[in-house]
Amino acid sequence: MTLDTALPLASVVLNAVLLSLLFHQRVFRALPAFFSYQVWCLGSGLAALAVIQLLRQDYGWFYLINITGDAAFQVAVLIELGRVTLRHNRMRSPGRPIVVLLLCVALVMVWSLARWTSPTQVPQTLFLAIRMRQVFSILQFASLLTLIWLSTIRGLSWPGRALQVATGLGFYFLIDLTVNILHTHQAFGRQFLSLDLLASFSYVGVQIYWIICFFRSQQARQEATE
Repeated sequence: MTLDTALPLASVVLNAVLLSLLFHQRVFRALPAFFSYQVWCLGSGLAALAVIQLLRQDYGWFYLINITGDAAFQVAVLIELGRVTLRHNRMRSPGRPIVVLLLCVALVMVWSLARWTSPTQVPQTLFLAIRMRQVFSILQFASLLTLIWLSTIRGLSWPGRALQVATGLGFYFLIDLTVNILHTHQAFGRQFLSLDLLASFSYVGVQIYWIICFFRSQQARQEATE
């Protein structure tokens, strides 16, 4: 079994374990976007295994769809974390000036991509996917940093589950952004794909971290009721 197959398989198994913990603890009520994101990850992981084995020639299109879906769910999770944190501190959502500020920051960050390079000796679909991944990685990391900055200046405390989810996403966003920056200095080849495996491996680590966190919270809850 190659590492290209082993990592998606490990991620699928970990996703199944994590989903069982989330369902058992009724996390889908408190964090429905995060729960839905894990359902998406399980489905996309199973689809990735099928594509790798059966439809490898169409992997470019699958990769483009997969990273777009990942980005959409991750943004939804970040929005959910912000709302949960505000609700935890009994505060209202920020007004329009804050939203406009965030949009301006996002536009500046995306504009900076004009200076980034991407390998040109790849199929057009894969080239588009690489550029979209660069956009998503910048926006995701910038959005999380903005969320942390706003909560800090307003003195907000984070609920335990929201903090655990944000910590895992923050680690993954940082690794993914670093990989995309390093890609701008590489030609498409073995080293390029090895860095992608590093990003995938980091998400497997995040899944293990979430499993440990939610398992411990379940144990603490059981001990409190005994």
